[in-house]
Amino acid sequence: MATTRDKANRVKTYVFLHLNTTCLPEDDPCRITEICMMALDRKSFKDTLKYDGHGRPLLPRVVNKLVLCLDPDADLTEKAQDISKLSEELLSKQQVFTTSTVSLIKSFLDHLKKPYCLIAHFGNGFDFPVLKNELERTGDFEEFANMFCADSLNAVRELSTQNEPSDIHRVSTKRKASDAAKPSLKRSKTEPEKARERVTTGGLKTIKSLPTNLPSASRSFKAREYFEELFGDVPENSHTAEGYCKALVHILQKTSGFPKWVDRNKTKMADF
Repeated sequence: MATTRDKANRVKTYVFLHLNTTCLPEDDPCRITEICMMALDRKSFKDTLKYDGHGRPLLPRVVNKLVLCLDPDADLTEKAQDISKLSEELLSKQQVFTTSTVSLIKSFLDHLKKPYCLIAHFGNGFDFPVLKNELERTGDFEEFANMFCADSLNAVRELSTQNEPSDIHRVSTKRKASDAAKPSLKRSKTEPEKARERVTTGGLKTIKSLPTNLPSASRSFKAREYFEELFGDVPENSHTAEGYCKALVHILQKTSGFPKWVDRNKTKMADF
C-alpha cells in the first residue's frame, strides 16, 4: 500500500521533451533549433491506449503543448538538417533563444500540475544538458535547477526486460455491416509488422503485439526503431519535435511500469 510519502513523491505531470538542434550529440556543443514540450497529467497518461481505424495509436484528448522554432544564430550541420528538415534559411526569421523564450517556457510549466517531470529519450546524454546550456547562457538556469528530469531510454531498456508482450488492445471502428467480413489490409506486410497481428471482426479491430524473439542486447531502443517494433509502422512526422514527442508518448504508454519507474529514477536538472 502506498504511503503518504510515496504519494507526495509521485509525478503529477509528464512533460515529454524533444529538441532539434544545430548538430548531433557527438558534435557538441549544439544550439536549439526547435523545442517541443508535450504535457500529459498522470491519469491521462495511464488511461488505456486507444487506436484509430488503421491501428495507429492516438494521443489522449487532453494534452498541453509548447512548440517553438528558433534561430540558433549558428551553422547547422548537414546531418542535423537532414534529420529535422530545418535549415538556416527556414529559421532566419525566427527569434533566437533569449530571456523571452525562457519566460514562455516558464509560463507553460507553471500552468501544469506539480510536481512535473521532463521526459526525454537519451535526455541525460543530450536534451537535458543542451537545454541547461541554453538556460545558463541567458542567465536563467537557477529558476529551473530543481526541475525533475528522467531519461526514457533508460526506462525502456530496463522495463522491456521485465515485461511480457503487450496485451491485446481493442479499438472501436465505424464500419458498414457489409464490410464486417472483409480483412483490414491496407498494404502488404512489411518487416516491422512481424511484431504485431491485426484481426478485424464485427466492428472491433484487435491489435496484438507478438514476441519479436530478439534478445535485449540485439534490440534497438532508439525511439523511431522501437516504435516500429511496438506498432509495426513508422511514427508520423517524427522529424519534427512535436511528432517525436507524440511517438515517445505512445512508446511509454506501452511500457508497463513507467510511471513508477519515473517516481524512483527522476533526477534534477542541476545534476547535469
